[in-house]
Amino acid sequence: MRNGFIFNGATQQASEVADLVKTRVVMWMNAKFDIKIYTVEDFKGYLNGIRKVKV
Repeated sequence: MRNGFIFNGATQQASEVADLVKTRVVMWMNAKFDIKIYTVEDFKGYLNGIRKVKV
């Protein structure tokens, strides 16, 4: 996405970028912790439910 933006002027919706980030986080978690009982969509749904925390 970054290269497309820089070299081709391509644009992406914020929701597309957020979805890609969530997918890659989940894929990393599955690989790192060998979690096979949840799908990528399960984890993404969980991440969608997290609210911003005020500190």
